[in-house]
Amino acid sequence: MQFGTGHHLPRGRQSCLGQSGAAVGQTCNECLYLLVIMWIRLRSAVALRLRAWLYFLAALALLGCIGCRSARWDYYPIGLFGVKDTNDLELVKAAGFNVVTGPATRSWLDNARAAGLDVLAFPGVSAGKRFDREKAAKLLRDFDRHRAVWGWYLCDEPDLHRLDPADVAADCRWWRQSGATKPAAVTVYHGATAAHYGVEADVVLVDRYPVPWQPLAAFSQQLQLARLAIGPKKKLVGVVQAFDWSYHTDAISAPGPFRPPTYDELRCMTYCALVQGADGLFYYTFDDGRWRMREHLGTWRDLHAVVSEVNARQALFAGKRKWWPKQHRYTNPSDGFNEALDSSIISALLVVKGGQGDCPEGEYLVAVNTTSRTIEYVINSPWRGLLYVPVFGEQRVVGVVNGWLSDVFGPYAVRVYGPVRFGG
Repeated sequence: MQFGTGHHLPRGRQSCLGQSGAAVGQTCNECLYLLVIMWIRLRSAVALRLRAWLYFLAALALLGCIGCRSARWDYYPIGLFGVKDTNDLELVKAAGFNVVTGPATRSWLDNARAAGLDVLAFPGVSAGKRFDREKAAKLLRDFDRHRAVWGWYLCDEPDLHRLDPADVAADCRWWRQSGATKPAAVTVYHGATAAHYGVEADVVLVDRYPVPWQPLAAFSQQLQLARLAIGPKKKLVGVVQAFDWSYHTDAISAPGPFRPPTYDELRCMTYCALVQGADGLFYYTFDDGRWRMREHLGTWRDLHAVVSEVNARQALFAGKRKWWPKQHRYTNPSDGFNEALDSSIISALLVVKGGQGDCPEGEYLVAVNTTSRTIEYVINSPWRGLLYVPVFGEQRVVGVVNGWLSDVFGPYAVRVYGPVRFGG
């Protein structure tokens, strides 16, 4: 930028003014240069910040998809198999269930959604050699994003059907790679086989129905084996028997007589699942074509009572497991093992943060008698310095003597000790 010299000024003044004008021009050029640099840097900073926000939003979207693949475990799933009639959905919801199984059809999913229920959906195809990928792809396009879909039931008891684990894994992997946003579930009968059939599944269910032809401890044992097989991070769901085998004698080799589980057995299996590290519960069944729960009001009443308790204690069932140097003993050493040769009484220390419903914040020790025997049991307290601990829900306390607490467990009894505040 140049400044002109006036014709009316003397030549000397013109010369001085020219020098001064050059200095001013240089200063302005420097200012303009700095302004341009500042503008470029500001624009770059804004662009970087905008790019960072875009990356952040993309990461959130990715995390959302990942969250979908691990199912909606923002609540504790309490599911029910065998709900076939949409007219029963409101009854099931009122009983305390939040997930049902059902077909992947628009009508069923819409009705379940209207009733406030999520669906573990049957896709009409099953993992294995006969898996129809063309049909599966269409179903994914049509229904995977439906808000009622909680997960996909891809394979039922492949261990009993002797399916090749490689085929099941390949189909579960294809399902995921084809864009499924909801988890793939596989059910096994033998818990240990989850090491083979659960490799590519997102959720593993275990359905051992022992009453009365096997020891009830078999249910607990199979859940323990499944948890060991799949590791601590994959989701595990226990499927609790709520039917009578006399309606399915063609599917069982035991001679009978048969009966449905009692209230104590239903409750015991439910808490066995909790202690063995299950992330959710399903009950079998409401109506499978032979057993119809509406015809067995006593079993429905007992199941309703157990599910109501789980709902009231959801914070406990969703609690985080905590290790402690556990020691225990039996007053009568012959009581030490159940029929599955595991400890007759199993236990877990759970941490509840925040509290919810009937469960205040704190630590809880859950212990379950897996046998039909009455047992006197002694276990070291996880909490130092306490003279007694409350027995949750029983309006009593148990004394702690030299760091040990002892209690008497009736057949299939459940004890929940606590809550004890953190650091207790």
